[in-house]
Amino acid sequence: VKLREKLNWFEKKPLFGKKIIVTRAREQASEFANLLEEFGAFVIQFPTIKISPPSDPYPLKKAVKNLEQYDWIIFTSVNGVKFFFDTLFEMNKDVRELKGIKLCAIGPGTKDALAKRSLKVDLMPDEYRAEAIAELFEKEDISNKKILIPRAKEARKVLPEMLEKMSAYVDIVEAYQTLAVADDPDKILSLIKENKIDMITFTSSSTVKNFFSILNKEDKEIIKDTSIACIGPITANTLKGFGFSPAIIPEKYTINSMVDAIVKFYQKKE
Repeated sequence: VKLREKLNWFEKKPLFGKKIIVTRAREQASEFANLLEEFGAFVIQFPTIKISPPSDPYPLKKAVKNLEQYDWIIFTSVNGVKFFFDTLFEMNKDVRELKGIKLCAIGPGTKDALAKRSLKVDLMPDEYRAEAIAELFEKEDISNKKILIPRAKEARKVLPEMLEKMSAYVDIVEAYQTLAVADDPDKILSLIKENKIDMITFTSSSTVKNFFSILNKEDKEIIKDTSIACIGPITANTLKGFGFSPAIIPEKYTINSMVDAIVKFYQKKE
């Protein structure tokens, strides 16, 4: 009886029986996967990217060595925070080097990563994308100020270009790079062919690009009836470039909001 009650309880979870592909980098996927599993989903991890140190570590080391020249540092991701501080500590420096430098973060995850290092954020946009940061900086006087942005090698140029239009000096340094990976793509494609996948999730443009790089024309036909969730409009636009539209874009571009949106999507279908 107890086992049946336990099974009934599990079967009542909103994502029970849903098979969901997570394409996020393996080292970051666990939080997302765990949240989906808590709602009853069966998660298939299929990372299409891996996060690696910068192709050339010198520019980041040079920036860290000369931190006193910067007025602002803008962190656009948790990975940017991680690799920046890895380099800082590797050079026998610590958070005191950031004294007097203002900090800006995109998203609560990035803000939390800084808080874990006892650092308070001065600016965080309500919307987690580059354009929203630029709008915030319009209210600051950044004319002739020097701004450091440690970020992914593949990041968009929108933010630095907007800041430079406000007469700021912007240094972009590669803090990390996202590399394409694909663990056993044939297995994933066969699951999709057999209609054994309910949803594919994308948490960045690079996860989209690398997922579609392993597909041929026939494979793309197969996934046209599979629901797709994208974390935000930039990722969704990348997806549209491959001829697909997402069924889900959360209001806030965070993992928690994405999970909530997936749950609501399936609750509406019932």
